[in-house]
Amino acid sequence: TEMIPITTAIADGIEGDLNRSVPSLPSSQSSPLTGTTKKVIPSSPRRSQEIGECKSPPPVIKTLRAELLSIVNGVESFSACIPNAREATPFETEFFKGIAMLIVRCDPQDEQYRSFFMGKRMFEVQVQGKFKKLPTGEIYVGAEATKKMELGIITRSISKAAMQFAGTVVNDLQYSFGEPPEQLDHQIPHVVAPIFPTFDKVIVSGPGEVPPALGTPFPEDPDYRKLRMKFKLTSDANVDLNSTYSFSVNTANLDLVRWTLVNIPLCRPLNLGTFFGNAAIQLVGYEIPAAIVSACPGAHPHRHLNYMFNLRLSQVDEHSVQDLPNAGCSDDEVEEEPGPPAVSGPGEAVGEAEGFSDGQDEDEDLPQSAASHKAPGQSVRKKLFSRQVFGLGDQKKGVSGWLRRHIGGAGEARGRDSKDKDPEGAELFAGEVTESSEYSLTDYDMEAFGDLRYCPASIEMNDFRRDNKRRVFYVLPVGELCMAFHNQAEMHCEPGPPSQSPPASPPLQLRLRTYAEIERVLHLLPVPRMHKNRRLSDPEIRRRQVVESFRQLLRTNQAAAVSRVWQLLEPASELDLAFFGRGRALRTLSAGCEGVVAAASSRRHWAEHLLVLSRTELTLLKGPESRRVVTRVPMGSVLSVKPIPHQETPIPEVSFFQVETFPRIYYFMVASDELRDDWLDCFGRLLGRGTLNSPFDKQFDLSAAAAQVTEVEELYLAKSGCWRLDRKRIFNYRRIVFNPAFLPAANPAELVEGILTKAAFLTSTQAMDKSSIHTWVSFLDDISLLQTLNLSPLSERERAALLLNLYHAMVLHGCLVLGPPPAWTNWNNFFNNISYLFAYEVVTIAELEHNILRAQMSRPSSFSMIAVPQNQFPGLALSHRDFRLNFCINSGSRSLPSKVPVYRAHSLDAQLDEMTALMLREAVELDSVRKAATVPRVSLQDFNSSAGNATNMDLLRTLSYYLRREDRLLLARMLSEQTHISVRHKAPSFRCCLFAVTPPPGPGDGGPEKS
Repeated sequence: TEMIPITTAIADGIEGDLNRSVPSLPSSQSSPLTGTTKKVIPSSPRRSQEIGECKSPPPVIKTLRAELLSIVNGVESFSACIPNAREATPFETEFFKGIAMLIVRCDPQDEQYRSFFMGKRMFEVQVQGKFKKLPTGEIYVGAEATKKMELGIITRSISKAAMQFAGTVVNDLQYSFGEPPEQLDHQIPHVVAPIFPTFDKVIVSGPGEVPPALGTPFPEDPDYRKLRMKFKLTSDANVDLNSTYSFSVNTANLDLVRWTLVNIPLCRPLNLGTFFGNAAIQLVGYEIPAAIVSACPGAHPHRHLNYMFNLRLSQVDEHSVQDLPNAGCSDDEVEEEPGPPAVSGPGEAVGEAEGFSDGQDEDEDLPQSAASHKAPGQSVRKKLFSRQVFGLGDQKKGVSGWLRRHIGGAGEARGRDSKDKDPEGAELFAGEVTESSEYSLTDYDMEAFGDLRYCPASIEMNDFRRDNKRRVFYVLPVGELCMAFHNQAEMHCEPGPPSQSPPASPPLQLRLRTYAEIERVLHLLPVPRMHKNRRLSDPEIRRRQVVESFRQLLRTNQAAAVSRVWQLLEPASELDLAFFGRGRALRTLSAGCEGVVAAASSRRHWAEHLLVLSRTELTLLKGPESRRVVTRVPMGSVLSVKPIPHQETPIPEVSFFQVETFPRIYYFMVASDELRDDWLDCFGRLLGRGTLNSPFDKQFDLSAAAAQVTEVEELYLAKSGCWRLDRKRIFNYRRIVFNPAFLPAANPAELVEGILTKAAFLTSTQAMDKSSIHTWVSFLDDISLLQTLNLSPLSERERAALLLNLYHAMVLHGCLVLGPPPAWTNWNNFFNNISYLFAYEVVTIAELEHNILRAQMSRPSSFSMIAVPQNQFPGLALSHRDFRLNFCINSGSRSLPSKVPVYRAHSLDAQLDEMTALMLREAVELDSVRKAATVPRVSLQDFNSSAGNATNMDLLRTLSYYLRREDRLLLARMLSEQTHISVRHKAPSFRCCLFAVTPPPGPGDGGPEKS
C-alpha cells in the first residue's frame, strides 16, 4: 500500500540516518530526530516560535517523575524524560529507535505548549522513530502498572465495569489486573489495544520526507486515519524499516500532576493510588511474538514482551521529608547529583534520572562542557537492583568518562570488559560479580550486628560545604575497616612498606561520605536478592550496598582496591571534624538550652536536628537553621534521661543518651561524652536529679499518664527510616534495638506468650491504675524486643504456636488503641495498616494471617472484603497445611469463639483440636429433613486445598470428628443414607469485639471427645 505523504509542516533539510546515535540538541537549529541543521516551519498559526527556541525553561513539576526505557545489548536502563522539556528525549530498544516527548497541563500553564490544552486535554505523549526489525506478532499500546493490583470488592467491581464499557468502544481491548510475580509467565496489570487503530495521530513519513517536529500538534491526513481505523492486524499496516513513524496519544481523563482520574461524568476525581497503590504507571507499546499469540491467546506474559517504547510515570511526594518520629529518609531528598552532559557517545547507556530543584552546585569533576549544557532540574540516580555490577568509573578524561562514572555506563562497560583496572594497571577485582538468581533468606547475624563494622548508620544532615542542603551521609568506621583489612588480607590501609602490625588508627575514627563519593571508589554491588528489598527505603538499600561492597572488598585481597578505600577515608573532611571531632556545643538560653544532635528514626538511620529545651517542653526543629518543628514533647511527660552504654549503641566511637516518656523513648547522638554530660546536666537542672535515675522515681499524675499511654497520635504513628511503609504504622517502636548482641538471652516462645498475657490483662483492666501503667510500659518494651527476634532455630511446631500467639496479641493491641472494627468497611484500615517490626521484617496483621500462617493454604477469593496482601516472607512462613488453623486464627469477629488459648508447641495438636471443635459446634447446623448442612465458608475451601480433590461428603466426614455427640450421630445417619446432602456456607460477621485469653492446657488435658 502506498503510504500517503504528509502535506503539511514540510521543512527544508536533509533526512538523517536513525541508525546513527541521537545526540542531544545544543541549539534550536538542530533536528531532534536527524541531528542535522534545519529551519523548522510552525505547523500551527498559534505557534509563533520555533520548537527548539525556549524563552523560558520548562516548569519544574515536583509531583511527577517520568523515565524512558532504553535497552542496549540486553541491558535495561531508564533515563529522565522531563515533562514539558524543550527538547525530545532519545531512546532505543531492540525493536524501535527514536525520540519521545511528554507534554502535560500544569498550573500555571506552560506558554510553550498552550496550543495543546485549549480544551480539557490533560497530557499528550509523542513518539517518533524507525522500527529496527519487522514485527512478527501483534503490537499493542496502552498502559501498565509495575505491581499487581490489590483491589477490594468495590474497586474491583468498578474496574471491571469500566473495562467492559471501554471494550464496547475500543476494538480488541485486552486487560488484566495482574498475576503473582512468582508465576513463570505472569502478566502485570495492563490495558492495551492494537497500535494503529488506538493512537490519536499516526503519521508515516517515507524516505525523502521530513517527519513532523515534536512539540507541535501532529497534522494527520484524514484519509489515512479512516484507513488505519480498519486495520485488524499489525500486518495490515505494512510496516517497513525505512519510513519514520510519528505517534501521539492524549487524554482528558488523567491528571498526571495531581495523580488523579478527572472529567469522568457523575464522578468526583479519584486518586490513582486507590487502584494502583504506590505502583508506577507505564505508557507502553510492545510486540507479542507470533508464537506467544498462538500459544497463549489473549495473554500478555511479561517476560515475552518486546518493548517498542516504555514511558514510566510515578508520583513523587513534594513534601516528603525525614521527620522524627514519623518519617524515614525522603527518596527525593537523598543523594543529589549533577546532570549528564549534552553529548553522549555511541553505546553509552543512560541510567535512571530524577529531578531536583534548580541551583544545585556542580560536582568537582563535572566537565565544563557538561556544566554548560546541564538541563535545569535534572539529576542522575543509579538503578539499585540491576543485575549488572556497578564498577569503578572509567579513568579516561572528558565527557565520556564522566558519563561512565556518573550515569551507569560503567555497568555496561563492565559487561564488555569484566576486568577493570586502576590507573596503575592493578586489577581491582578478578571477575564479574553478579546478583544471585535465587532469593536469599535473612542473614540474622548480619542484620543484628554484622553490618556495624562496615556502615553502621546513615545520617541526614545539612551539608554546609556546598549549599547547606540536607543530604544523606553514610558513616564509615575507619578503625574497624583498617583492622578488618589488615586481619583479612594482611595489608595496610595506607600504602607503604609491609609491617607486621596494623597501622595506627587516626585520631578521628569515623567518616561521613555521601553515596556518590563512595560510588566513585567502590564496586557498589546489588543487595542480596530478598523479597523484602522492594519494601526497603532508598537510604537503607544504599547503606546495604555499601556494606556488601566492603564485604566483597575484604574477600578480594587486592592491595590497589584497599589503597583506593584509604583515599576515600583520608583525610578527614571539614564535615567529619564538625560532626564527630569538635561537636557542636550547647548554647545556654534564658530558660533552657539548645544544640545540634542526631535523632534516631530507625536502627540504622539518624537525622540532624536542633534540640531546644525549656522548662515546659522539648522541641526538635528540622535543622540548625530551620524553624520547622518536627516533634514537641512536654517536659512533664519525661520519665527519665540517661546515657546509653557504649556496647549497646550502633557506633561506640560517639556518645548517646535517651529521653524516656510513656509513649516512646527518643534516642540522640552527640560527638563526645563531654557533650553528652552537658545535655544531661541541662536536663537535670530543668527536671530535677531524680528524673535521671529511674523512670518511676518521681510522682506522676495517673490520669495524665493514662492519656499519654492511650493517645493514638503520640504512640502509633511511628515510621521507620528503613522501610517504605505507605500508610502502615509500626506499633512496637517504643524502644529501638540497635545491637541485640547485648540483650539478655530470651526464649522467643516465652517472650510472645508473655506479650499475649499482658495484652489480655490490659483489655480486662477497667480503670487505668498504677499497676496497669506499669503493665503498659512493660508490654510496650516487650513487643519492642520482637524487632530483632531470630526464629531460625525454631521447629515448625514451635513457630506455629509462636505466630498464633503473636497474631492474637496484635489484634488485641490494635483493639486497645483503635477499638475493634465496627464494620467491614473498617477492616482494611485495621488489618492492613497495623504493623509490627518482627524478625527484621515489617508485618501487618493481614500479612501474618494470609502470607505467614496460611501461606501454604488456599487464598481468599477476589471478592474478599479486605485486600489480601501479596508479600512473601520465606523465612517466617509455615511450610505445612493444616485446615484447623482456619478455626484457630481469631480476628475478633463475633462469629468466632470469644476466647483463645495461649498456644504452646508441646500441646499444639490438642489445642488446635479443641478450638476447631469449639468453633464447629457453634457454627455447623444440620437439617435432616431437608438434607442440608451449614458450615463455615472457609472450611470448605481450605479443606479442599489440604486434601486434594475432596468432595462435600469427605468434608462432612472429617468435620464430624469435632461435633457434639448428638450432632455427630445425626450426621453419620445422614451420610449413611447415601443421598445428596446440600452444603451451605455460613457468612461470617464483620463486627468485632475483644476476646478473652485462657491459660494453656495442663499435661493431662486432651482434645475433643472421640467416638
